[in-house]
Parts: sequence; structure tokens; C-alpha cells
Amino acid sequence: MPSNTYTGIFSGNVTGEFIEHRWQKINSMRGEDTEINLYRRWDSEFPEWDICNHDIGHTLHMGYHYDTNHVEYGRCDFKYAAKNGAHISEWIQKQIEKDKIDTIVLWRWLTPWERPLKLNEFVSYEILDYLPAKKVLENLNENNRYVV
Repeated sequence: MPSNTYTGIFSGNVTGEFIEHRWQKINSMRGEDTEINLYRRWDSEFPEWDICNHDIGHTLHMGYHYDTNHVEYGRCDFKYAAKNGAHISEWIQKQIEKDKIDTIVLWRWLTPWERPLKLNEFVSYEILDYLPAKKVLENLNENNRYVV
């Protein structure tokens, strides 16, 4: 059950600014993973970029410690809620321990991701919940996943 009124289905168009950001990230990591996995990883930043276009209190944070600032939930880090749970990397765990992240935002694609997002494509996703970051940290399984 969602814990607030900021959850639900959201949609937006993939912008040139997002495509440029994704391209820079992929180019900086070439050789570290397969091309398709790099696209999947960086396309997963679309919800945190798009949610800032909806009037629910998010502004994009361009730093590394977290994704958005929210008027009520503070410093938010977006995590994809996969079937086997939301992966919380050791680096993100350390940011939570250092009090640099207040809230984990769980989300999922409405249509499973199958290929790189395209410019001006209309994409939908669902914000599932906003959870206190320390609660998430305390409830990780042995694979560093928070299971919903």
C-alpha cells in the first residue's frame, strides 16, 4: 500500500536533454558492460528526470549522491523495483549511512523495457512508494536487495 499521495502512474516524452545525458553516461562507461545493459541502466534514470516535470514537488539533483530533492521527502534516490527486489548498491548504502539520502523511491516501468528509449517517445512508469532510506537499509537481503 503506497504511503503517500505522490505515488501513481506518470508519463512523459523522452527529451533531447535526457538523450544527451544518457549518451554521456554510456560513453563514460563503454567496455564496463554490454551496450544493451548500459542503455538499460541509464534509461532507468528517465523516471527521475521526468517526475520533475510533474507538479508533485521534485527537482532534479545533478550530483552523484541522490537523484531528486523533494519538498516533503528530502533527498530522494530512485530505485527500480525488479521482481527480485530493488538493488541498493554498496555505494548507495554508504550514502544512506552518511545521511546523504533521506528517501528511496521505488518505481517500475508500465511496459517492460525492451530497447533503448527514443527521442520524443512517450513513456509511462509507476511510482510505487517512498520509503525512509534507513528503513530500506535495515531490510536488505543477502543480495543487497529490498524486496517489496
